[in-house]
Amino acid sequence: ISDISQRKESELKLATSEARFQEAQRQAKIGSWERNIVENTEYWSEEIYRLLECDPQQVTPSLESLLSLLSPEEGEKVRSNYQAHLQHQQPYEFVYRLQTPSGRVKYIYDRVEGVFDDQGQPLLTRGTCQDVTETYRYQSILQQLVDGTASVTGDNFFNALVENLSRALEVKYAIVALNHGDFLQTLAWVSDGKLQPNMVYDIEN
Repeated sequence: ISDISQRKESELKLATSEARFQEAQRQAKIGSWERNIVENTEYWSEEIYRLLECDPQQVTPSLESLLSLLSPEEGEKVRSNYQAHLQHQQPYEFVYRLQTPSGRVKYIYDRVEGVFDDQGQPLLTRGTCQDVTETYRYQSILQQLVDGTASVTGDNFFNALVENLSRALEVKYAIVALNHGDFLQTLAWVSDGKLQPNMVYDIEN
């Protein structure tokens, strides 16, 4: 009875630890995978399936399964990076673009390392994947602002800034204003894609 109780307790601790690990990955939007080259098997964590938005009951974890979810161009980048890793035996990291079955575009950061025998033959590779879509979105917005205002100077700068800000953020209004304490004085503002006359806005009233 004691042995059974200890085994049950160990199983419970293991299940609790696994559940905490999976929840931590979900919160961080980080998944892990491992490819056993010798046995030709592969493991994806639950978060990998969530990141890729695919059903673990329908998709078998493998490199080919991942490539089937990517465009030919992105798939070729993933494959060539992986082959170079096996050849040079060096860890690497890169970002690939994924369009999920729901139509959403995601950017996935993947860091890969491998284990090789004394002859340099690969035994297994493992990696972590993270959804960095929001980071890429902010970088894209910043780049749009830089590109749209780089050649603009003088009084036209703020006009160009609010126009590009509205387009980059896909918002109806964009305003640049000076805060004088009890009132705002606009330097430029746009509504529905059109520049508007500057105004003074009484904050207190």
